[in-house]
Amino acid sequence: AVVSTQSTGDIRPSEGTVVVDTCINNHWGTVAAHLREPFFWIIDAEDEFQFKIDFLEEGMKVYINGKDIGIVVPYQFDMASATYILCSAERGNPWRRIKLPKPVQCLQTFGTYEFAHFSIGDVINLTAVYRTERTVDVNFVASDDETILCHVSFRPSEGQIVVNSRQRGSWEREVRADIPGGLQVGEMYDIFAMVCEKDWKLEFSRDGDNENVLLEMRMPHRIPFNQPGYIKFSDPDDNVWTELNMPDGTSYIREL
Repeated sequence: AVVSTQSTGDIRPSEGTVVVDTCINNHWGTVAAHLREPFFWIIDAEDEFQFKIDFLEEGMKVYINGKDIGIVVPYQFDMASATYILCSAERGNPWRRIKLPKPVQCLQTFGTYEFAHFSIGDVINLTAVYRTERTVDVNFVASDDETILCHVSFRPSEGQIVVNSRQRGSWEREVRADIPGGLQVGEMYDIFAMVCEKDWKLEFSRDGDNENVLLEMRMPHRIPFNQPGYIKFSDPDDNVWTELNMPDGTSYIREL
């Protein structure tokens, strides 16, 4: 029989608690009861906070904003067999940065992802679902939150893809191309964003068919790309974006 197992750290501001538990075959608290600890710090809306799990010999130890909240959850299954990390939220994705011991697969909704910088030769691979009624964007944003190194906008209502950049609050010259006619509604497609020496190279293809590039676009580097920033997706509540593969090998996946 296949045994489904998972361990979870659940932050519940409305209850003022952190719940850490293990689920085995859809039964919570099979061995370890729900462990609840009151919030002993104040987090206002829009405040950033850090949630950390240390994997110790005796179990998982939890920290919030660097403070030990007194929870150690014993291992109920072999953590070496864990296959992915799932990050979720009721509305959108509040997780800005995920630091992992090694590249791994993460399942989650889509919002923002920080990066230290890009280098020549880096490839960022994104997968999305083609929906005719939706305009969906992905932005490579500098750390000042205003400068956009590369903006990619799928606009089915216009039948076009728009690539651009933004500096000092102003959009620059657009690069436009028709949405490939080979894409069908409900079909997944890939975007490969490649950092070349002189420009951004963007390739669009059907999901899983990367040998058959439907469209290639290029936009010159107008802003230095070797600076910290983050990738920001539009409509994080929607299920348009399904996968993000970063240059370091980490994958973020959303199951539909």
